[in-house]
Amino acid sequence: KDLKMAAGQSSSSEAGKVPDKFDWQKWRENSLPSQVWNILYLLIGYASYLTWPDLSKCQSLELSWILPIYVKNFAIMVFFYQITHYALYNKRVSPVEHKFNPKWPSEEQHQRDRFWTTVSFGISATFEVGYMYALANNLLPVYYNFWAYPLLSLFSVVGVVVWRALHFYAVHRFIHPWRFTILEVDPGQFLYRNYHSLHHKSYNPGPWSGLAMHPVESSLYYTCVLIHCCFFQHPVMYMFNKLHCDLSPIPGHHGFSDYLGGKFHNLHHRYFECNYAGSLIPLDVLFGTYRAD
Repeated sequence: KDLKMAAGQSSSSEAGKVPDKFDWQKWRENSLPSQVWNILYLLIGYASYLTWPDLSKCQSLELSWILPIYVKNFAIMVFFYQITHYALYNKRVSPVEHKFNPKWPSEEQHQRDRFWTTVSFGISATFEVGYMYALANNLLPVYYNFWAYPLLSLFSVVGVVVWRALHFYAVHRFIHPWRFTILEVDPGQFLYRNYHSLHHKSYNPGPWSGLAMHPVESSLYYTCVLIHCCFFQHPVMYMFNKLHCDLSPIPGHHGFSDYLGGKFHNLHHRYFECNYAGSLIPLDVLFGTYRAD
């Protein structure tokens, strides 16, 4: 059943399941504390921004400044993803009773997830290079003194978190079956079967599963950062958004209730047609796809 569903053959019983009742108390207890991760993503984004070269050197596409951007991105990937994997899956510092799925993923799955996550980080780095090139050539609305516009800067921090939640839901729901056809084709079913099903092969996910996506899907996923090409903002907001995209899949996929792990998205990997959004904004309650257990 799991393999069929991962290939895009969704379970009709799950598709017709009555959504669970949303518990605001559990949401406050589980979803709100996990938002401390956003502070980490903001700080790492700021640190990553500080590693940028002088943008005057980025006015042309040259390997001398582009290569370090890719190296930095892959270093971030290895540091955060592999440390989490090593702690939870090699050293097993958390008891198996705290694992959402008591089975351990195969080494074959880990190797596959590492490969596709590395591809996704390459795409992430490419977006960063493009943004830096556009900034260097004065193609985007931007300011460089964060406190020159304090209200706008602080509003932008909150805006990134909200935008990430809305964008993730929209893209994620887009690549699952739509349950209606256009010219006798369900576009979502097509996208799921040909692209998103790769991610769902890891129905018992680990840390490396989070960005284990087909390049078409990861490219759609990272379009989240394009909003910064449209609004007057500090570049740190771009890096905050990008690092949120890069690293937030770890707690959502590492598979444990410890370390602020997310059961909400783990249920999506198990049942496929529920919990399309993140846990911060309960969009699945609004659209009837919420599942608590």
